[in-house]
This record gives sequence, C-alpha cells and structure tokens, in this order.
Amino acid sequence: MHQRLTPFMDGVPHVTQYPIEAGQAFRYRFEVDHGGTNWWHSHTEHQRAFGLAGPLVVRMPPKLNPHAHLYDFDMSEHVIMIQDWVHNFVESVAENILINGRGRNLKKGVKAAKPTLYAHFPVVRGGRYRFRVIFNGVSNCPISFSIDKHDLVVIASDGNDIEPVEVQRIMFHGAERFDFVLHANQEVSNYWIRVKGYSFCAKNQLH
Repeated sequence: MHQRLTPFMDGVPHVTQYPIEAGQAFRYRFEVDHGGTNWWHSHTEHQRAFGLAGPLVVRMPPKLNPHAHLYDFDMSEHVIMIQDWVHNFVESVAENILINGRGRNLKKGVKAAKPTLYAHFPVVRGGRYRFRVIFNGVSNCPISFSIDKHDLVVIASDGNDIEPVEVQRIMFHGAERFDFVLHANQEVSNYWIRVKGYSFCAKNQLH
C-alpha cells in the first residue's frame, strides 16, 4: 500500500515512528490511491508469529470497481486470515494451520484445554460473495486453498485487480493476498475449506 507525504504512518518502530506502548493506542491517518486487500503486522520480535496481525481492507465506490458486477456481497465476515502456527522456535517448523485464529490441535502430547470451533463463513444459496484471503506465512512455505465442490473466480492479487480467472484451488506464499468470488450454487450444506501445507510445511502433514 503506497502512501505519500506521511512516512510517520508507516508503522515500523524506531524507524519511522516511536513504538506503541503496551496498553496504548495509535490511530493511523493517511491517503491511499486505490482499493484492495492488504494487511498489517507487528515488526517486534516474534509477535507476528504469535498472531499479532490483521486485515487492512480499502473498499472503493462501485463505480470505480471494475469487478463490482461479478458479486453481490463484499462483507467483513468473509475476510480470511490464514497463519501457520509455530509452537516453539527451536526448529521453527510450523505445526498447525489456523483460519482466523482457529484450528485443530495437532501437537502430540499437548491436550487442548477446551475444543476450539472451526471458523465458519455463512452464505445464502444463489448469492455471489467476494472473499478476501490473507496468508500470514511465518514459515514461508507455500499452501493451497480450496473449498469443496466450488470453483473460485480470482479477481485480485496482492491488492491489485486482475483479469478474472476461474480455478479450483489457489496457491499462496507468505504475505500474499487473493480475492475471489464464490458463487453459492450448490445444495444447501456445509462445505470444507481446505488449506494444505507444502515444502517443509508438509513435514507435519499440515492441513
């Protein structure tokens, strides 16, 4: 995300501004020249690996959006944040994949104190929904993303509009973002969102 004349809003502690102290808040104010799916994250120690990151979405008016006619809904409930989860930094090998902070406990020998529900994203049959997916890839290994029995029409990459392309799955590398349109054209049911790790993230069969 490019900004002009406001370098003190860049967010890097001790480089362009003072760090935000614990328990304090800071409001960023800057102008952007186009919409898109972006994200923010901490630059301090291992905070990003522990989940200190989030979406930063800029929506443009429909008349300036070349893909506005392709979908009916663009909702904050359909922003997906994926993260590979590292339990320790000895090997720095991801041991789980989380969707919006939720996922299974795959750590052997560690019992979950309380079962965590999976993230879910309700849609209504017949609707066309814009989803925005961000990969906070700490281990920097690729992942694939798919939704059972649904094709995905990709319309944006890294905050920039692209020519729409229909795919069955999307490959992500660390920090990448993709926007796609999901047409809820299947029978009313629950459909799995599948995320699978590759390269050295395949070591622990992450999915």
